[in-house]
Amino acid sequence: MNKLDEISAVCLINRNSYLFQLRDTNIEVRSRGKWVLPGGKKNQMETSKEAAIREFYEETNYKLRIIIPIGRYFIKEYFYKSFYLSLFYSYFNSNQKIYCKEGQRLKFVNKNNFNLYKIDPFIKKIIKGIKVEI
Repeated sequence: MNKLDEISAVCLINRNSYLFQLRDTNIEVRSRGKWVLPGGKKNQMETSKEAAIREFYEETNYKLRIIIPIGRYFIKEYFYKSFYLSLFYSYFNSNQKIYCKEGQRLKFVNKNNFNLYKIDPFIKKIIKGIKVEI
Protein backbone atom coordinates (compact mmCIF):
# COMPACT_ATOMS: atom_id res chain seq x y z
CA MET A 1 0.00 0.00 0.00
CA ASN A 2 1.33 3.44 -0.93
CA LYS A 3 1.86 5.96 1.83
CA LEU A 4 -0.44 8.98 1.53
CA ASP A 5 0.98 12.47 1.06
CA GLU A 6 1.09 14.73 4.10
CA ILE A 7 0.12 18.28 3.14
CA SER A 8 0.45 21.29 5.45
CA ALA A 9 -1.35 24.56 4.76
CA VAL A 10 -2.01 27.88 6.48
CA CYS A 11 -5.10 30.08 6.67
CA LEU A 12 -3.67 33.59 6.79
CA ILE A 13 -6.46 35.74 8.21
CA ASN A 14 -6.99 39.42 7.43
CA ARG A 15 -10.24 40.42 9.17
CA ASN A 16 -12.94 38.18 7.57
CA SER A 17 -10.73 37.27 4.59
CA TYR A 18 -8.32 34.42 3.99
CA LEU A 19 -5.33 34.29 1.66
CA PHE A 20 -5.85 31.94 -1.27
CA GLN A 21 -3.59 30.93 -4.13
CA LEU A 22 -4.92 30.26 -7.63
CA ARG A 23 -3.18 27.05 -8.66
CA ASP A 24 -1.65 26.47 -12.05
CA THR A 25 -3.61 24.45 -14.60
CA ASN A 26 -0.87 21.86 -15.28
CA ILE A 27 -2.23 18.32 -15.33
CA GLU A 28 0.36 17.17 -12.73
CA VAL A 29 -0.72 19.75 -10.11
CA ARG A 30 -3.09 18.80 -7.28
CA SER A 31 -6.18 21.07 -7.23
CA ARG A 32 -5.19 22.54 -10.59
CA GLY A 33 -7.09 25.69 -11.54
CA LYS A 34 -8.62 25.99 -8.06
CA TRP A 35 -8.18 28.49 -5.23
CA VAL A 36 -6.30 26.79 -2.38
CA LEU A 37 -4.66 27.75 0.89
CA PRO A 38 -0.89 28.19 0.50
CA GLY A 39 0.95 25.08 1.57
CA GLY A 40 2.42 21.88 0.28
CA LYS A 41 3.95 18.50 0.86
CA LYS A 42 5.74 17.72 4.12
CA ASN A 43 9.28 16.42 3.81
CA GLN A 44 10.13 13.21 5.64
CA MET A 45 12.33 14.88 8.27
CA GLU A 46 10.11 17.86 9.17
CA THR A 47 7.02 18.32 11.30
CA SER A 48 3.70 19.42 9.83
CA LYS A 49 4.21 22.84 11.45
CA GLU A 50 7.69 23.22 9.95
CA ALA A 51 6.33 22.20 6.54
CA ALA A 52 3.50 24.74 6.77
CA ILE A 53 5.90 27.58 7.58
CA ARG A 54 8.39 26.55 4.87
CA GLU A 55 5.80 26.01 2.15
CA PHE A 56 3.96 29.24 2.99
CA TYR A 57 7.20 31.21 2.69
CA GLU A 58 8.20 29.47 -0.57
CA GLU A 59 4.85 30.37 -2.14
CA THR A 60 4.26 33.86 -0.72
CA ASN A 61 7.59 35.25 0.54
CA TYR A 62 5.74 35.93 3.81
CA LYS A 63 7.45 34.86 7.05
CA LEU A 64 5.03 33.39 9.55
CA ARG A 65 6.00 33.98 13.18
CA ILE A 66 3.25 32.08 14.99
CA ILE A 67 0.87 29.49 13.57
CA ILE A 68 -1.90 27.80 15.50
CA PRO A 69 -3.12 24.29 14.63
CA ILE A 70 -6.70 23.86 13.46
CA GLY A 71 -6.67 20.14 12.81
CA ARG A 72 -5.59 17.22 10.67
CA TYR A 73 -7.98 15.90 8.03
CA PHE A 74 -8.15 12.97 5.65
CA ILE A 75 -9.05 14.33 2.21
CA LYS A 76 -10.47 11.83 -0.27
CA GLU A 77 -9.66 12.90 -3.81
CA TYR A 78 -11.24 11.47 -6.92
CA PHE A 79 -9.01 12.82 -9.70
CA TYR A 80 -5.76 12.83 -7.71
CA LYS A 81 -4.59 10.66 -4.85
CA SER A 82 -6.07 11.18 -1.38
CA PHE A 83 -3.96 12.86 1.31
CA TYR A 84 -3.75 14.07 4.90
CA LEU A 85 -4.07 17.82 5.46
CA SER A 86 -2.62 19.51 8.53
CA LEU A 87 -4.17 22.95 8.73
CA PHE A 88 -2.94 25.96 10.71
CA TYR A 89 -3.91 29.61 10.98
CA SER A 90 -2.14 32.89 11.58
CA TYR A 91 -3.01 36.58 11.42
CA PHE A 92 -1.84 38.89 8.64
CA ASN A 93 0.69 41.57 9.53
CA SER A 94 0.55 44.40 6.99
CA ASN A 95 4.20 45.28 7.73
CA GLN A 96 5.15 42.38 5.46
CA LYS A 97 4.53 42.19 1.74
CA ILE A 98 3.08 39.14 0.05
CA TYR A 99 4.35 38.02 -3.36
CA CYS A 100 3.00 35.26 -5.55
CA LYS A 101 6.00 32.97 -6.04
CA GLU A 102 4.00 29.91 -7.07
CA GLY A 103 0.69 29.44 -8.83
CA GLN A 104 -1.08 32.14 -10.85
CA ARG A 105 -2.19 34.61 -8.20
CA LEU A 106 -2.67 35.31 -4.47
CA LYS A 107 -5.76 37.02 -3.10
CA PHE A 108 -7.50 37.61 0.21
CA VAL A 109 -11.04 36.25 -0.18
CA ASN A 110 -13.83 37.20 2.21
CA LYS A 111 -15.50 34.05 3.52
CA ASN A 112 -18.91 35.49 2.56
CA ASN A 113 -17.71 35.40 -1.08
CA PHE A 114 -16.31 31.84 -1.15
CA ASN A 115 -19.04 30.75 -3.58
CA LEU A 116 -17.66 33.16 -6.19
CA TYR A 117 -14.40 31.20 -6.34
CA LYS A 118 -13.52 27.63 -7.26
CA ILE A 119 -12.60 26.52 -3.72
CA ASP A 120 -12.89 22.88 -2.67
CA PRO A 121 -15.97 22.31 -0.49
CA PHE A 122 -13.93 20.71 2.30
CA ILE A 123 -11.84 23.90 2.63
CA LYS A 124 -14.96 26.09 2.73
CA LYS A 125 -16.46 23.88 5.42
CA ILE A 126 -13.30 23.87 7.56
CA ILE A 127 -12.79 27.64 7.33
CA LYS A 128 -16.42 28.45 8.03
CA GLY A 129 -16.11 26.38 11.20
CA ILE A 130 -13.00 28.17 12.48
CA LYS A 131 -13.65 30.29 15.55
CA VAL A 132 -10.83 32.83 15.74
CA GLU A 133 -10.49 36.32 17.17
CA ILE A 134 -10.65 39.02 14.53
